[in-house]
Amino acid sequence: QPKADEAVRAINRALKGGLGTKETFPTTEFLLQQAGNMFLKIGDYETSAACLRRAITSARGFEAIFSLNKSLAQCCEALNDVPSTIEAHRKCGELATTKADWEAAVRALIKATEQQSKAQSKKYADLLKKDVWTQGLPLP
Repeated sequence: QPKADEAVRAINRALKGGLGTKETFPTTEFLLQQAGNMFLKIGDYETSAACLRRAITSARGFEAIFSLNKSLAQCCEALNDVPSTIEAHRKCGELATTKADWEAAVRALIKATEQQSKAQSKKYADLLKKDVWTQGLPLP
């Protein structure tokens, strides 16, 4: 366990240093996604969100961006960052490649918006009831 804790601290220092720069450290979306998911699992939501946001900027393809936004939504929810949670779930809905993923994103949007705006929450609930999923459809 001590070696694992030391490794986490070392990765954390390196990522915080790299994420604080304008340079492209680390350079791969995969590394950032793995680090973001690791920090999400251990509850370091701020570092996780920073890794995932950086990964999103370099990600290619709907599935990769969808997965990154899904993880980012979890971080933002844990941080009680409602606007970022809503935006990440909205992107998931827009990028969903299956009806089930779209429905999950819209349900998450209903939950995320109900405290902030009953009207917006109702719009998402109405979308779900109308069953209007079309891949790539922008969400309000």
